[in-house]
Amino acid sequence: MRTTCGRLTVLLIVLLVGVGACSMTEPPTSLPSQVNCGIGEGCDGVLAAAATVVSLDQTRVLVDYGRGRGFHAEVHVCYPDGRYVLVDVIGDALNASVRAEPWPSAPCR
Repeated sequence: MRTTCGRLTVLLIVLLVGVGACSMTEPPTSLPSQVNCGIGEGCDGVLAAAATVVSLDQTRVLVDYGRGRGFHAEVHVCYPDGRYVLVDVIGDALNASVRAEPWPSAPCR
């Protein structure tokens, strides 16, 4: 009985580790077709944050500094069908959100 319990415990641990490893893998994020990055460093992190709120697949993207205190990047996203979205990425944690009213003229065109 003791051997069976030990084997079951080991088997359970192996299964939990395997399931945990599989759940931690993430699919690759979509990539813009063209990026113009106007910030000094951290563009990859800013793009990854923006990709959590909008699709960057086959887009033209312009990244530049925003105004305000602390870190603020503006990610201008232009889609092939003419749509334009402005994403604000703010703070050390790179919190992304879509701005309700983007610029009147999209700088990423």
